[in-house]
Amino acid sequence: MFVDGNGRKIYQREEAVYDFKVLLYGVDYICHQSLFVRKSAYDRLGGYRHKEFLNSADYEFKLRLGRAGCRVGHVSSLLVNYRFHPQGQSADLRIIRNMIDEAVRIKREHGHCGGWRGKCLRIVFKAKRQAQKLLVRGKCDLIPGTFHLKSHLRDKAQFSSNAGLDKL
Repeated sequence: MFVDGNGRKIYQREEAVYDFKVLLYGVDYICHQSLFVRKSAYDRLGGYRHKEFLNSADYEFKLRLGRAGCRVGHVSSLLVNYRFHPQGQSADLRIIRNMIDEAVRIKREHGHCGGWRGKCLRIVFKAKRQAQKLLVRGKCDLIPGTFHLKSHLRDKAQFSSNAGLDKL
C-alpha cells in the first residue's frame, strides 16, 4: 500500500503472479521492500548491481531471478506500507528520470527488443498483467498507480543521499 507522509492511504496495489515477460515488457510491479529472497539464490545471482544502477538495481535483480529460472511466489497479504512523501527519493522527478534511463539499459541487457515492437509488447504485457489480476484476484486496476501518485511528485524532493543521488 502506498501511503503519504502522514500514513494516509494513497492507493493499494494488488498483484497476482510473478511473470518475467510482464516485468520485462510491461511494468516493474514488484515493490522491492516486499521481496524476500533466499540467501542461496541471492548469492548465486551475485546480489544487487548497485554500483552500475543507482536507482534500479532492484529491478535488474528481479529480472535476473526470472532469467535464472528461480521460482518466485506470491503472497496475497499486504506486506508493506510504502511511504511516499516529499522527503523521499521516490517522489523526486530527477530520481524517476534516472530510474527510467537505467531501466532502458537493463531491459536491453535482458532481451527487450525496443522500438515499435517493444512498444506493442508493452501494451500486450500490461494487458496480460491486468488479466492475471482479474483471473487470480477477481479484480484489475482501471486507474494506474502512477496516476494516483502524480500529485505527490516533486521536481526536487528534500532528501540527503550518501550515494550522491540528491545531486542528479
